[in-house]
Amino acid sequence: MLSGTHKVLSQCKWSLSVTNFYRTALETETHWPAKCCLNIIPSVKILSNLDSKSQIRYKQREAEWSIPVGDRVYCSRQTCGAWIAPKNVNKATNSAKCNQCGRKSCLMCHGKFHNGNECPQDRGVQATLELAELEGWKRCYRCSALVEHNQGCRHMTCRCKAEFCYICSAKWRTCACTDRDLEGVRQRAANNRQNQEANIALAAAEARLLNQANAREVARLAAIEEEERQILLEVENYIRAEAEREIREAEEARLAMEAERQRREEERLAAIHVLFQRLHEEFDRLGWMQLNSLNERHEHESEALQEDHRRTLDTIAISHEAEIEAQIKETEQKVTDFQFKLIKEYETRRAEERRVENKYVDELRAFWTGKQDAEYKIRAARDELRSERAQDYRYWKSYRRAQLNALEDGEGKKMALLMERHETEARAVGEKSKADALELKKKNWSEKQWFVEVSMERRAMLEELQVQEYAKA
Repeated sequence: MLSGTHKVLSQCKWSLSVTNFYRTALETETHWPAKCCLNIIPSVKILSNLDSKSQIRYKQREAEWSIPVGDRVYCSRQTCGAWIAPKNVNKATNSAKCNQCGRKSCLMCHGKFHNGNECPQDRGVQATLELAELEGWKRCYRCSALVEHNQGCRHMTCRCKAEFCYICSAKWRTCACTDRDLEGVRQRAANNRQNQEANIALAAAEARLLNQANAREVARLAAIEEEERQILLEVENYIRAEAEREIREAEEARLAMEAERQRREEERLAAIHVLFQRLHEEFDRLGWMQLNSLNERHEHESEALQEDHRRTLDTIAISHEAEIEAQIKETEQKVTDFQFKLIKEYETRRAEERRVENKYVDELRAFWTGKQDAEYKIRAARDELRSERAQDYRYWKSYRRAQLNALEDGEGKKMALLMERHETEARAVGEKSKADALELKKKNWSEKQWFVEVSMERRAMLEELQVQEYAKA
C-alpha cells in the first residue's frame, strides 16, 4: 500500500521524470519546494535521482531557501551577491564573510563591512553618539570606546588598559592639559544639558500654541470635511454596491464555469479510471491465462520427459531380461551338452574297458588253462586290471569335473559381466534423465522470468499511458 504522497506521484505524469521537478524548483523561489499535485516531494526522493553535482546544488538551495527572506544574508559585492551561510555570520561583530569572494558584509546595512567603525544605519549607535556629544564623553585613542567621566582627575584608564587624557583624548602625559581644563569640560557639558532642556521647553511651548491654532483650524476644516465626507460616502456606497454586485455576478459566473469545468474534468478522470481499471483487469486476466497455459505446458513437458524415461527403462529392462534369459539358456545348453558328452564318453569308456577286460581274460584263460590255480591267477590278474581301470576312471572323472566347473565358472563370469553392463546402462539412463530434468527446469524458469519481465513491461506501458491520459487538459 502506497502512502498518500507516493500514491499521487504514481498517478502524476511528473513522476516519470524527477529531474523536471528539480529544474523547475531551482529556477525561482516561488516554485520551492518541489511539489506534485500540491504535495511536497520529499528531498530524499529527488536526491536519489540526481547526480552528485546536482545533489550539491539542490542541497545548497534547500539550505538557503529554508531560511526566511528577512533573515538571509547575501554578499554586498555587486559582482558576487552569493548567499552567506549562517556558519559564516558573526553576530558579535555584526559581520558576515562570503565563502566565494571572501568579502565581509555588514549585518545592519547589508553593505560593505565598516572594519570596526559603527554602522551609520545603527539607530542605537547614533543615539549613543548624540548623547556622548551632549555629555562631552571622550573616545579611547586605542579602541575608540566611549568613556564617561563621573569623578576624579582627567587621568582615564580604558577597559583595554589604555591611559589617556579626558580633556583632549591624547595618550596620557603627551599633552599640556591641566585639571583646571577638566572643570571647563564639565561646565560645557552642564551648559549643553541646560541648553537642551531650554530648547525642549521652548519647543514644547511652541508646540502647544501651534496645537491650539491647529485645533481651531482643524475643527473648521473637520466640519467642512465631514459634510464632504458624507456626500462622498453616499457616492462611494452606491459605487461600492454596484461594484460589489458586478463582482458578485462575475464571481458567480466564474464559479459556475469553474464548477462546470471541474465536473467535466471529474467525469473525464472517472471515465479514464474506469477504462484503465478495465484494461488492468483484462491484462491481469490475460496474464493469468498465459501463466496457466505456461504452467500446463511445463507440466506436460515434465510428464512427457518422465514417461520417456520410463519407456526407456522398460525397453532396456525387456532387453536385459531377454539377454539374461538367453545367457541362462546358453549356459544351461553348454552344461547339458558337456554332461551329455561325459555320459557318452563314459559309456564308450565302459564298453572299451569291458572289451579289453574280456579279451584279457580270454588271453589269461588261454595261458593258464591246465595249470595249477588257474582260476585264482586269472581272477587276480583281472582284479588287478580292474583296479588300474578304476584308478584311471577316478583320474578321468576328476579331470571332467574340473572341466565342468571351469565351464560353469566361465558362464558365471559372463553373467556377472552382463549384469554389470545392464547396471551401467540403467545408471546412464538415470543420469541422462536427471540431466534432462534439470535442463527442462532451467528452461521453464527462464520462460517464467521472461513472462514476468514482459508482464511488468506491459503494466508499465499501461500505467504510462494512463498518466498521459490523466495529464491531458
